[in-house]
Amino acid sequence: MNAPAWLPVILAAVMLAIAAYSLWRIAMARVLGTPTDFAHDTVVFLLSLATAGMLVRWMHLLNPGIWAVLLGAAGTYLAVRAAAPTRRPEDVRTGSGSTRTALAAVAGCAIAVYMLLAGVAPSTLNGSTAGYYTMAGMTDMYKDTTITFPALGIGVSVLLLGYAVAALDRLSPPRDSARGQSGTSTAGILAPRALALCEVAIVVTMAYAILAKLV
Repeated sequence: MNAPAWLPVILAAVMLAIAAYSLWRIAMARVLGTPTDFAHDTVVFLLSLATAGMLVRWMHLLNPGIWAVLLGAAGTYLAVRAAAPTRRPEDVRTGSGSTRTALAAVAGCAIAVYMLLAGVAPSTLNGSTAGYYTMAGMTDMYKDTTITFPALGIGVSVLLLGYAVAALDRLSPPRDSARGQSGTSTAGILAPRALALCEVAIVVTMAYAILAKLV
């Protein structure tokens, strides 16, 4: 993709900010006793760091295989928890998210594992990253590769962008509903709207990382 060279750097910086915010949420929930879903915050932290590493080389903290194992384990845990027939009392007390939220996080982990194993990584070129690039008569000069299962990558990107649109729509409640819920925004999960915006930023960045290796 012939995107500006500074765009992946900015997106990676946003991912780092989201990772820092996730850690802040976890710490403040402990200090203030505010209900929050620690598992979900941890998944947001892992996804933001892993996505940053797929954009720029200086954020390549762990081997893709290790990231895949971590995110796979986190997704499996959330899937098992979401499959529980009833919510435990401690889940209600600590503000654990709904089944829909948990399944969305599981899907995010699964997509990230695909991205890591499919070869979504920082480009070795300073321009377009679509497939192999060679110079005429010099077949050994290719610098970059596309991802495996590119058709799946396109489908995943569409799914991610669709989720982002739906999530933004849910963040815009009717005026009457918003008025009726004023003053209760901190009664549940710590800053849920801010966390939802972070999730939107992550899925849009994930879609960009995939498309940057295909277009």
